[in-house]
Amino acid sequence: MSPPGSRGPLSRQRGGPLRPTVHHLDHFTTPELAARRERAVVEPYAHLCVARSVADELRAGWGLDPAVIPNGVAYERFATTIPPPAQPDAPASARTS
Repeated sequence: MSPPGSRGPLSRQRGGPLRPTVHHLDHFTTPELAARRERAVVEPYAHLCVARSVADELRAGWGLDPAVIPNGVAYERFATTIPPPAQPDAPASARTS
């Protein structure tokens, strides 16, 4: 029997509850690969998805309720970042311009 919050060997290997980030779901026809994908979906304690469409697929196919944290970079946060000054004594191979 797995400890509370840990539903299988994937969780035990990592020493605690597993909360994977799901980027997409592959659809396998090979029985062994399909079984591995199934375990990867049903064994974790919780799920995070990078897209609403993937979360919807987990909800529809497995009755899960994953959180969605979208992929991407907050452009506004980094748009004004000033690059470090060029090093004049850097070798030519290290210069970007």
